Amino acid sequence: LVNSVLGETDQTTVRISKVKVKGTRAVSIKEIKGRIATEFPSLNPFAKKPEFDEEALKEDMIRIQRLYADHGYYDTEADYKLKYNREKNMVEITIEIKEGKPIILKDLNIDIQGELSKDIRKKILDSVPLKVNKTFSPIDYQATKGIISSILADNGYPKSDIEGQALVNRVEKWAKVSFKVNPGVLYRFGSVNVEGNEKVATNIIKREVTFKKGDIYSTRKINDTQARIFQLDLFGSVLINTNFDEEQKIANLNIKVKERKP
Repeated sequence: LVNSVLGETDQTTVRISKVKVKGTRAVSIKEIKGRIATEFPSLNPFAKKPEFDEEALKEDMIRIQRLYADHGYYDTEADYKLKYNREKNMVEITIEIKEGKPIILKDLNIDIQGELSKDIRKKILDSVPLKVNKTFSPIDYQATKGIISSILADNGYPKSDIEGQALVNRVEKWAKVSFKVNPGVLYRFGSVNVEGNEKVATNIIKREVTFKKGDIYSTRKINDTQARIFQLDLFGSVLINTNFDEEQKIANLNIKVKERKP
């Protein structure tokens, strides 16, 4: 019915009374909640129930399939059922998931080039989230590059190059992954310059630096230094820029601070 005075359509807003998810084992309900647009009602009985949008719910089925693909389940099916109350203004949603079979990682090859120490090599191999004969996760595959890069950057190699390749057979449900790791050259810390301080003495800032000139470069030590300076509670901002001298293989740092206003 059209309200001739207000010019508005008289339509009852349908709200969601409950959302149930069935059939999920490999992916948590929390992850599904974070991925879909349909809102789950609050456990607080006095909270307003979220509005129901069936078009958004249809798209959520695709979002769930993509979420499962990220976890190595490429053939997941997702559907839903609706149960309305008598007044047709409340609906209970049941999401039904058929996970299917996951992709299994059958082969993992990590080719680490250069003359890295045994400790660094071991740390890289132990930190890789991908495991042979376990479910292949594209998320873990992408994360592996960042993990290896971070380990190298914390041990003197800030300019590593990591190439990865993943071969996935969706019919036979297997994957083969390889990484080629080129650490690059070893860098050490060089000079430390401080700017932006007007009232705070430079030595107060420099004494928070967690490394000495000549120490092996470490991104973690730079982050620790930034945190220590900020914890002095004297500055509104602390920025550390790194200038790599490729000829001398040293990293010179510039610490730029902005003092808090009194």
